[in-house]
Amino acid sequence: MAKFTKKQRFYLYQFCADMIKADLPLYDSVVKLQTEGRTLLGAGFVKKLQAFLDKMATTESVSGVFEGFVPREELGVIYSSEKSGALAEGFLSIVATLKFEQ
Repeated sequence: MAKFTKKQRFYLYQFCADMIKADLPLYDSVVKLQTEGRTLLGAGFVKKLQAFLDKMATTESVSGVFEGFVPREELGVIYSSEKSGALAEGFLSIVATLKFEQ
């Protein structure tokens, strides 16, 4: 399973945080992103999103879906923020960290 690049993770985390804050279903939003975003995101990202969506369809937890696609440090933040009920904030904290590291 191919991991998302740093740029792809940044985009996906921000997207997920925005969808959660807007009370939109995450799975449906990622499906729409995957089907409509080919020209914007590139074929490689869209291909990874398909594998991500396949995992989403069979995995109950959000952190379980991200496992294998992102570094362990980021997965830990996703896991703990999911358990605390602050998933959007967890995604945004990772986005802030990625911005800081640039």
